[in-house]
Amino acid sequence: MLCSLDTDCLDPSAISDGSFSPSTGPYYYGDNVTYSCDYGFNLTAGDALHTCDVSGWTGTSPNCTS
Repeated sequence: MLCSLDTDCLDPSAISDGSFSPSTGPYYYGDNVTYSCDYGFNLTAGDALHTCDVSGWTGTSPNCTS
C-alpha cells in the first residue's frame, strides 16, 4: 500500500543579503529550496538546503556575511 502526504509548507524565511530558489511556491512535501548569498557575501552559518517536511521546513536559517 502506498502512502501519499498532502503536506504543503509556507514560503521559506527570507534572509538578509541572500535569497532562496525556487523563489515561488506552492511548496509541497519533499520539495527543496536552496539558499544562496548575494554577491560579496558568504554563507557563514545555517543550512543552504531546506526540505519541506511534515513539520515544516528542515534546517536552520542561514546567515550571509561580508
